[in-house]
Amino acid sequence: MVDIEPPAATDTEVLVDLLRITVCGSDLHVYRGRQPCDEFPVKPGKPAHECLARVVRPGPLEWVEEGDMVLIRPPDGDGLREGMALPPNAVIPLVTQEIDPDRAVMAQMLAPAVHCCRRLENPLGSSVLIIGQGPAGLTLANIVRRMGASPLVTCEPMPERRRESARIANACVDPREDPERAALEANDGKPYDLVIEAVGDAETIELAPRLAAHDGTVMFYGLPGLDAAVNLRGIFSKQLLLTTTEGPARRDFELAQRMILNGDVDVDRMITHRMSFDEAPRGFALAESRERGVLRVVLDLSN
Repeated sequence: MVDIEPPAATDTEVLVDLLRITVCGSDLHVYRGRQPCDEFPVKPGKPAHECLARVVRPGPLEWVEEGDMVLIRPPDGDGLREGMALPPNAVIPLVTQEIDPDRAVMAQMLAPAVHCCRRLENPLGSSVLIIGQGPAGLTLANIVRRMGASPLVTCEPMPERRRESARIANACVDPREDPERAALEANDGKPYDLVIEAVGDAETIELAPRLAAHDGTVMFYGLPGLDAAVNLRGIFSKQLLLTTTEGPARRDFELAQRMILNGDVDVDRMITHRMSFDEAPRGFALAESRERGVLRVVLDLSN
């Protein structure tokens, strides 16, 4: 933790104070040193992009008032700070101010999953495998199940996450001994119409196309490190469609919030650890370790 000068907003910027920050899996790539950065040590505030803030000065924004809560997407992914001056397009409205801040910030996690599912062909009646059941994988499983996937199988090595996933999927398999065999056995020995990779590790990225059926689809959701690679010959022979997703739109954030408010996704179960801003180093270490049933770490800056 370092002390820096308070932000000074220009007339074209929005000044905010941070209220909540969540530790996203993609932030951990920078934390681990697996994601390239322009400089090292990284600039103050990195890595963090899933944030909830309170408006101090609206600047050019006419739809927001001083004191309103808003979601923010720091353009440089440097939201790990107490205050920021932001361009207007980095500020996202809440559909209501009558929402608990912890639940509101979880729309940051849900919106990319909504965006991902918009990009998929309708999975109604299709066999779907989701590799990884962290918060993003659990959210994807919830949405894909509601879209009619059948069967829906998930793959996760951590027992706590498998138990959580079993509430949603038809089956959640343990991949620690033989992931390919375990996943195929859960689908009567058959590969899957759709495979969603929601981890971002080199091993699971390489595994995903092997578990897809001929003419199937593989969605790479987990942000990869520089060591990720796939077997193109196998992909050619199976005529797979490979696709990716990143960068949710504003309509995705709106739908994500409504899903939370309607109880379509139980984000409260996913927040397993709440910490103060001063505990951010411990929070990142905990998220990296994946120990003690950790799903989502939320940093509280409101005090």
